[in-house]
Amino acid sequence: MNYFDYIEYHISHRDQLHNKIHIHNDSYEILQVVKGDGTFLIGETPYPLVPGAVYLTKSVQLHCSHANENCNYVRSKLAINAAYLEMVLDTLELSSYINTLFESKTGQYIPLPAKTAELVDGHFKKMYEDYQEKTPTANAKLTMTLLNILLICKSVTADTETKNEQISNPLISRAIKYINLNISSELTIDMIAKEVFVSKHYLCRCFKKNLGISIMKYILNQRLTLAKEQLINSNNKCSDIAMSTGFPSFSYFCRVFKEDEGISPTAYREIHGKQNKKR
Repeated sequence: MNYFDYIEYHISHRDQLHNKIHIHNDSYEILQVVKGDGTFLIGETPYPLVPGAVYLTKSVQLHCSHANENCNYVRSKLAINAAYLEMVLDTLELSSYINTLFESKTGQYIPLPAKTAELVDGHFKKMYEDYQEKTPTANAKLTMTLLNILLICKSVTADTETKNEQISNPLISRAIKYINLNISSELTIDMIAKEVFVSKHYLCRCFKKNLGISIMKYILNQRLTLAKEQLINSNNKCSDIAMSTGFPSFSYFCRVFKEDEGISPTAYREIHGKQNKKR
């Protein structure tokens, strides 16, 4: 069985998830930036895209990357089955040590010194090459190399803790926090601007500059992502899911969902719900 969803090395194309808020339903993702600049959003916190830095997202954690339009955005990334990684860490008695990487703000964004970044890049290259072989020992080799990456990341987090607490834009973080807390209710730009004590025009400019999308687009993406999570992991009616995630009507929910995914919410549940049960 292959426990890695994908392993990609030095990719430069803007894939379908670029600048789109999403989750990995049952996987952990690890991404290293090679070139580029912009923003990487994890939960409510926007971090800068920094060459060499590593970004960690856990299962069912909202995130997206936004590279500035004119830059060459190159990165390596992988996704590993969450249950498998947790089992490995538990067996090696590393759970409490490594899990903090995915829980803390420090662990989610880890800027690395140049030599350390090169070492991690080499590990990504080795994993990519081993992943292509599809041999019986591939999972073991991949897992060992991944553990090396995680241990390297863990070793540098203590030195960067204070620095990383100051990375995020406080205004954007407050706006995102308010949106997430009220995602099931009516949300307008005026309401959000009033909550964070700035004009709506300034808020819109700042939000777009930092995340690359408008506030209303962010809210829509957030609602769609939460709706997809419920479609996969619950038996709630589609109309109830639409209401609980803040859509003003079921018909509007169905329309924007199909525009985003190309299929209806019911069809999405049928496809992804079955895939989830097979794992």
